[in-house]
Amino acid sequence: MLDIIIFSKDRAMQCDAALRSIYRYFDIDKKISILWTASNIEYADGYSRLIDIYGDNVVFVKESSFLADLLNLLNTGLPYTLFFTDDSLVIRPFTYDHIFKEFENNEQILGLNLRVGKNIVDNYCLENIELDKFFNRNSGIINHLLDVNNMEPIKFINNTYTWRDKNNLTWGYSMAAAGQIYRTKDLLGNPPNLRVHSITSPNALEDALMLHPLNKEFLICPDEHVIIEICINEVVTTHAGNPHGNISTKYLNDKWLEGFKIDDECFFQLKGNSKRFLDVNLKFIR
Repeated sequence: MLDIIIFSKDRAMQCDAALRSIYRYFDIDKKISILWTASNIEYADGYSRLIDIYGDNVVFVKESSFLADLLNLLNTGLPYTLFFTDDSLVIRPFTYDHIFKEFENNEQILGLNLRVGKNIVDNYCLENIELDKFFNRNSGIINHLLDVNNMEPIKFINNTYTWRDKNNLTWGYSMAAAGQIYRTKDLLGNPPNLRVHSITSPNALEDALMLHPLNKEFLICPDEHVIIEICINEVVTTHAGNPHGNISTKYLNDKWLEGFKIDDECFFQLKGNSKRFLDVNLKFIR
């Protein structure tokens, strides 16, 4: 069984969209927990509505101490853990397939990264200066960028790839706190030994994971990426500055409390070769 832990702050409406996408596309035994926090009573009311809708099937934990709460959620005995964020969405079917089995059977595979796939060619972090390269992409612009940046294209063994020598914003980002499946025992082991770190947020969790990556050679990904990030706003204060859109969390929470939800069809059309989107034309339905 897969333990899905969703981190959420001030974004109950977006968390609802994330949950609906998981239920729509994850055909796998799963347990879903949401570790949430709210900046004010209005945002907390948003989560009260979310609990009313999903409380029978989802474990809701109001954050009191982020690390202690997270460790409690990890100590459930489930073999695999997927960290998820409230601005992420599942856009393609995912099940217990040959790729998951390869991850399961090869202890040198660090994680199953669902945010990338062999189809990915673009990432807003790179600001169009360079593209992610694949062994099977032979267009003129790709070859030009390879020459300019003096980088080798990624070589896959089936769906696995080495990560240590890759761009640490994309394919070398080995220990993401969103969109990647880990063996739960690895998360509780040493490294990363989460218990010794001062971790107060999902971003701080990712910092700790990236500072102490598992000593494993490979990551594995699907043929096509399964998860995208909808970066239409920002809620973090300690790691501010990532590119994002300007649809305010207050506006979305007000709509949510009025009884609206996001029409998820406006997300499922975002199946291009990018894993992050900043500008989305949102539609609301009751």
